[in-house]
Amino acid sequence: MTVIAATIDRIGDRWYEAGSVTFSREGDAVTVIDQTEARLNTHEEICTLRYESICARLKRLEGMGMTVAGTIIMLLIGILLALLGLK
Repeated sequence: MTVIAATIDRIGDRWYEAGSVTFSREGDAVTVIDQTEARLNTHEEICTLRYESICARLKRLEGMGMTVAGTIIMLLIGILLALLGLK
């Protein structure tokens, strides 16, 4: 007989099981999965998602920064060429 007690948390689009304890009866022995380990595993999964989200945001910001920097450089070159009369 296996009994699972869990608290379910929703973060973003995913559901996570936090603080789960599994009881498994084999003869007279009762095996209990440590709550701390379950909470740590949940924490690691949530942090992994947050890290991936932060990396995606940084890539977008980096792309925008490169685009803006390239546009500014091209505008300055155009102004310089116009002032020198080479255009």
